[in-house]
Amino acid sequence: MEPPLEAVALPERFAGTGGGAGSGAAAKAEREWWRAFASPELDGLVTEALRANHGLGAARERVVQADAVMRQARAALIPTLDFGLQAEETRRRRGGAGAGAWRWETSYEADLWGRLRSARDAAALDREATVFDAQALELSVAAAVATAWVRWVSQEAQIDLLKNQRATNLQGLELLRLRNRRGQASAADVAQQEQLVESLNGEIELAEGRLEVFANALAVWCGRIPGTMGRPAKSVLPSPGPLPQTGVPGDWVVRRPDLQRALARVAAADKRLAVAVADQFPRVSVAGSLGESRSDWSGLFDDWALRLGANLAAPVVDGGRRRAEVERQEAVRREAVRSFANEVIEALAEVEDALVLDRRQERHLRSLEEQERLAAFALERARAGYLAGDETYLRVLDAVRSSQNLQRNVVAARQQWLELRVALFLALAGSLS
Repeated sequence: MEPPLEAVALPERFAGTGGGAGSGAAAKAEREWWRAFASPELDGLVTEALRANHGLGAARERVVQADAVMRQARAALIPTLDFGLQAEETRRRRGGAGAGAWRWETSYEADLWGRLRSARDAAALDREATVFDAQALELSVAAAVATAWVRWVSQEAQIDLLKNQRATNLQGLELLRLRNRRGQASAADVAQQEQLVESLNGEIELAEGRLEVFANALAVWCGRIPGTMGRPAKSVLPSPGPLPQTGVPGDWVVRRPDLQRALARVAAADKRLAVAVADQFPRVSVAGSLGESRSDWSGLFDDWALRLGANLAAPVVDGGRRRAEVERQEAVRREAVRSFANEVIEALAEVEDALVLDRRQERHLRSLEEQERLAAFALERARAGYLAGDETYLRVLDAVRSSQNLQRNVVAARQQWLELRVALFLALAGSLS
């Protein structure tokens, strides 16, 4: 059977990285990666979510359950010992009679073929997989909080920008009304400017609604009641900063808890296959008892008898049931290996996609910022031409709309870049605990 780690040919390096490729180079991407955004508000929200998120709480309870199952499997390797005491009293017309019995009983299965040890190891690996599952969920919750926070702050920034644009357009409207009274601007020019102002009123209403929706999503991730988040502390989006150092894929595989969970499931399937194989062989068990039974209470515990016995149970005819179980467990193990290989390939794609999109989004943002600068210059020239009588006001309106749309697009592009950076951190991150 092919070992799980050899089922996938890992590349020597990722397509891109923010720095060196050694295993130590990726340390900052492993734990508390959200601190790269330098936001105390985000730090507090992630900490709150990791403590109060109910989905995470349920995952941690599953770890407790798996731990109990593991202890039960360990207990099967230890002899059992039970004590029983029975008392009975019979009443008659002339007096009464009492009877009693006591007994110690023990049983033990000799694990000649390793069936019980393999079952114990499988339960321990199941617990390990459950722990990795909870750790992977911690990362997902942290990423979901960071993404929701980015959208929340970005929407607040959009609202501030829209209000500033409305204030600028109101100033332009007052100027147009003054020019209209002087016969220097037409009523159509004034109406077009009024329509521009009103359109911003509508955009602000929609943006306020989106802000509340994003706040509710953030509240849910933090285990709060929706409607209790309020507004962000700031409306300025942080800089994503330089690309994180990715390290090498060989180290990254053992860093990601979801891949370690898949690997633990392969190992657990291997142990269950061993259980099925051992179940085909005879079982030897030993049982013993120590006790006494008397028809009256006198002398109870004075006389006792010890009994020991051994039992051999060997399968003779089972219709192929045990062999079929072995074949099923073999297929389960192969499935687990295939699933692990598929998860590794998909995780590699997550990293590569995030690296590509992160770089492209940064270039897109720089292009939008340059377009915004050029649009501002074009607007300035259009206004100067209008005041000089060389341009129509329609030309000015087109320039205003273009400039203000680009301003909003720049904010949206910054939001998308931060969301992509969160996705990259998540793809590279190791366990938080």
